[in-house]
Amino acid sequence: MGGESGVWKDRAEDIYRIVSNFTNIPITEMTYAELLWVDCLGMYIRSEALGREPRVVRVPFYRKVMDHREARYAMLK
Repeated sequence: MGGESGVWKDRAEDIYRIVSNFTNIPITEMTYAELLWVDCLGMYIRSEALGREPRVVRVPFYRKVMDHREARYAMLK
């Protein structure tokens, strides 16, 4: 899976929603979110929000995944 974030480019809104949910920052305050890396246990996302420092968050999947298809499914859960 690695750093192949190109697979996720059509999911930009989902990435914003995930990081917003995970950080408890309203999506309306999110100014930037970029998927950096995906592995079998989760993903790293760089995010920025109004009035906050940029940060990288690790968002875990609810279960271990084996490929991109499973990761996309886990991401949307």
